Amino acid sequence: MCASRISIRRVLQPGAADDILRTLEAPGLEWDGEVIRQSDRQAHYEDALAAGRYRGVIRPMHCSQR
Repeated sequence: MCASRISIRRVLQPGAADDILRTLEAPGLEWDGEVIRQSDRQAHYEDALAAGRYRGVIRPMHCSQR
């Protein structure tokens, strides 16, 4: 079965986001702005897809799985 929408499922253990950021900071990575989480950007992704459809650069997906 093919999904027609991207769904975001939040499965995050308490403290996991802080652990991830600390892991990225360990080798010296620094943020040049606010940390943006992928799970908070669904509307942005939908807008980008709509713009691509409007410009004709997104093709339909034909799913071969049953």
